[in-house]
Amino acid sequence: MAWLRNFTKAAVLLGASLGGASLENKVYAQDAVPNPTAVTTEESLGEKAVARLNEYRQKAGLRPVKFDPELSKDCEAHANYLRVNNLRPSLINNNLTLSERINTFHSEDPKLPGYTPEGKSAAGNVGFVDPISSIDGYIGTFFHRLPLLDPYITNTGTGAVKNDKDQWFTVTSSGKVNWDRHLQDFVVYPTKNQNNVPLAMASEDPNPIPNDADGVGGYPITISWYGPAFDPTAPPSSRRKWSVVTPKNLEGSLKKFVPAHRAEVVVRNPPGSKDTKLRTKYVDVPESWVDVPFHFASPEKPVPGPFGRAAYIIAKDPLENATTYEFSFRGTYPGETPKPFEYKSSFTTVDTAQGK
Repeated sequence: MAWLRNFTKAAVLLGASLGGASLENKVYAQDAVPNPTAVTTEESLGEKAVARLNEYRQKAGLRPVKFDPELSKDCEAHANYLRVNNLRPSLINNNLTLSERINTFHSEDPKLPGYTPEGKSAAGNVGFVDPISSIDGYIGTFFHRLPLLDPYITNTGTGAVKNDKDQWFTVTSSGKVNWDRHLQDFVVYPTKNQNNVPLAMASEDPNPIPNDADGVGGYPITISWYGPAFDPTAPPSSRRKWSVVTPKNLEGSLKKFVPAHRAEVVVRNPPGSKDTKLRTKYVDVPESWVDVPFHFASPEKPVPGPFGRAAYIIAKDPLENATTYEFSFRGTYPGETPKPFEYKSSFTTVDTAQGK
């Protein structure tokens, strides 16, 4: 389960909404709450969070996971450790390295109050909103999404506490995996023909688009591999009964559908004309698919963080409202006889104007 934990123990959800805006402000440790008070969440909140996760897993064609009450207690123990020590993204030193940030949120120091071995072992995805909103936020990211949409996990726990400022500390972790049989080669999200896809990525650390000008990208499109290798010489995993090989030379594409419409255009005067008045006219523009600029990362072109066997397409700007997008991943499976890989799909974004 080390590969799974590499994801969950190296990412922090920055209290983000699906609009991508962080709820954390840039303040420093001296502003910390001196004596935060734990407030245990209602008993069913964790079960509701796992039910929300299963809604996403169902969309992705994955089997549901079970709510694990014992693992949830361990998650709450780590959430309490974060609360007692007031460990929030906005309150730590901005100069910490990625490794240091990982250790801050995804481990526990035995010298600090609130330490428990159980909490340390359950230090998975960390969020700073309520458990149900945290699930929405995790799925709206790259690094947080992948372990929760693993087809082989069987149980998930969620624990959360609040301090006396009504601030959440939420931890979600997936425990057991079942590799008895192969289920599928890869998982893609959003899924084929999915509707009501959000417009923007949620904030997370590490930032999957570190070179983006404003750090606000479109809703992530991800693919992660779990399936058997096409290369018969590849050594099988010690825990799986099959090997996993990702395609090489991966590339992506992203286009948006523009319906037929009438557009106003400027009518240019003939060369040499003394008439300087600008005139416009309306023309019929046929429907088309227009290229969308995007960030792309893959195992061969990773970004800093626990990358694993996955790739993403993230539009450089938030996606447009009520718009259909088409995307693809293309590459070649290695081996004595290389085999082409291509996955092509489409989805439609949420209509935020509905109900207004």
